[in-house]
Amino acid sequence: MSCPHLPQLLPYASPPRSSDAVHREECTQCFDTQDSPNGVDVCLSCYNGGCCDNESERQHAKLHWRKNRHPIVVNVKRRRKQLPKRDDGEPPLKKLAIREEDDSKKYDYTTTLKCYQCSEGGTILPDEQQKDAAAQKIVEGIMSAMSSAEKSDVKAWEMNVTSCLHIDALEQQEGKKIEPA
Repeated sequence: MSCPHLPQLLPYASPPRSSDAVHREECTQCFDTQDSPNGVDVCLSCYNGGCCDNESERQHAKLHWRKNRHPIVVNVKRRRKQLPKRDDGEPPLKKLAIREEDDSKKYDYTTTLKCYQCSEGGTILPDEQQKDAAAQKIVEGIMSAMSSAEKSDVKAWEMNVTSCLHIDALEQQEGKKIEPA
C-alpha cells in the first residue's frame, strides 16, 4: 500500500542547504550510530537524526515524530566492506599522497524511506515510492551534505585561525626590478 504522507511532504521538502545541520551519522539524543544494526532515521523535514531500535527504550526517531509531526524519514545504515585479502607474495602498499580517505571505498550505505505516521514503528515505503525522483533528490542531498560532526570540525579550525601581532606592524617595501641576464 502506498503511503499518502510522502506526496504531501515532497512539495515542501528540499535537499539540505550548506547551512543546514544534517545528523545522518548518529542520533542527536543518545549517539547510536549509522553502524548500529538498525541504523539512524534522518528526518526529511529538518534532517534530525534519531535512533530507531524498536526493542529499546530509546526510540528517539519516534519521539521526534510525536513531538514535531515530521512523518517521513530516511533510514541510513553503514556497513564495512569486506576488503580483498592480499597475497603474502605481494609487495606492501605504499601511500604516495596524504589525503582524506573516501568513505565509499570502506563502507556500503543503504538508505530506506519510512513513514512514522503510517505506523508507530516506521513503515517501510513501497518500492515505487522509494524510487520517487523528488524523494531520491532529497536523500542524495542528505547523503552528500557535510555532516554536523564535519561542520563542527571546520568551525573548530576556523576558530583557531588568529593573526599574529607582527602582521599588524608589517610594512611592504617597494620591490626592485631585476634585469634579465
